[in-house]
Amino acid sequence: MELGKLTKSIISWSMAWGNQIDQIRARMYAIAILESGCKDIPSLLKQSLKAHTRFPSAAELIKLSKGNIDEKDNAVLLSGKIIDAISKFGYMNKQDAKSYLGDQAWRAVELFGGWERLCRADLSQMQSIRAQLRDLCMATTKNSECSKITHNDLKELKRIIF
Repeated sequence: MELGKLTKSIISWSMAWGNQIDQIRARMYAIAILESGCKDIPSLLKQSLKAHTRFPSAAELIKLSKGNIDEKDNAVLLSGKIIDAISKFGYMNKQDAKSYLGDQAWRAVELFGGWERLCRADLSQMQSIRAQLRDLCMATTKNSECSKITHNDLKELKRIIF
């Protein structure tokens, strides 16, 4: 769904709560929802009406879209996906692995030392590697909230405000 269309939908949807939000807040919601990877946004909005007694925050919507998976659960799933990608793609298929893993998991791979280093890691240390990747995935989850706003988003917000 397009950012502008989703922003308008969120403003309309907020009226269902008797609480119309402004365009800036609706745009921030839209950015967060789109970057969360939610596939069925209309279903998410309907589901939130049933799940909340007040207008939900963007974080609550994202959590709802992921089936209530918290940061730690998400980090465990991502670290497992990274380990799976090692055998699935190997050292030579870095771009395919990057596409498969997505941005957040790939940031963890880079923080680990890169794809090549990960693929050449000592497999007898797999438990330790998995734990390190899990912790790196948690760190990237916490830091990704700050990095989601782009320069263009800030310019657009400045245009709307001023």
